[in-house]
Amino acid sequence: MKPITRRTWLKAATLTASTAIFGAQARQLKSAASVRRGSEREPNGFAGTLRDRLWISVALGNLAMTPAESALYLGVPNVILACSAIGQSLSRQLALSLSGFTRVVWPADGHEHFIGAVRPLLAEFPNIAGVLLECARQPMFAELNRVRDALGHKDLWASISPEQLNALKAGYEPLQCAHAVIVWPEKNERLEPLFDRFERQMPAADILLGCSLRGDPERQAKNRVRSQCEFALKAIQENRLAGLVFGTGTGISSESEVVARTQEWISHVGGQRL
Repeated sequence: MKPITRRTWLKAATLTASTAIFGAQARQLKSAASVRRGSEREPNGFAGTLRDRLWISVALGNLAMTPAESALYLGVPNVILACSAIGQSLSRQLALSLSGFTRVVWPADGHEHFIGAVRPLLAEFPNIAGVLLECARQPMFAELNRVRDALGHKDLWASISPEQLNALKAGYEPLQCAHAVIVWPEKNERLEPLFDRFERQMPAADILLGCSLRGDPERQAKNRVRSQCEFALKAIQENRLAGLVFGTGTGISSESEVVARTQEWISHVGGQRL
């Protein structure tokens, strides 16, 4: 994989600003007010194209791209800051850099962190639509209700894998207060029975599929990502799934075939009305 430098990215963005990929990205950065108007008419509170249901999950890192640049490069209008970013520079400046995106979900490390560091940003930036808690640790389950009670009109998001859920032995009950839950399947996990189970156990929550673009060898990753994208497209069309979240770790840092294929898929299907 060839590393992407900031100079390379900016040159590509400039030269291709009018192409299908970057042109579509620019058109999709709608105002938060327009999305709210659209969400009143659509199921699950989302606007009405597939692209509106696509997210990138990204943490801060010392890589070539910022979270905003990673989202633009991939071609998605919604950004989730991963909980691994907590403790880094999650500042007003970062929120400002993401203020042009349709929806942003901000991470919180429990109730105290939410009150002191996150809630002030919610009041200033209307496109921060929710707050994310990573539920890999048992103590974080206890924080879900406390954070939700302090959120006001914003949404509470939870992120978990089936393996984490089983290890915690807490069942689905603590997650019932979440408005949206991101499920990160294990490698080669069968998606249909997995989401059947989440649908039955959490009928009130919006369920999103987490699709990691990292971690596997290139060939295995291509097959897994393709399969997950096809499953998500069908499930979103059937209104069984609220969205698809592309996990990029600390951002996109190399020109991998997995990222390129994902860009092409988003460009191809993103404009479909739902």
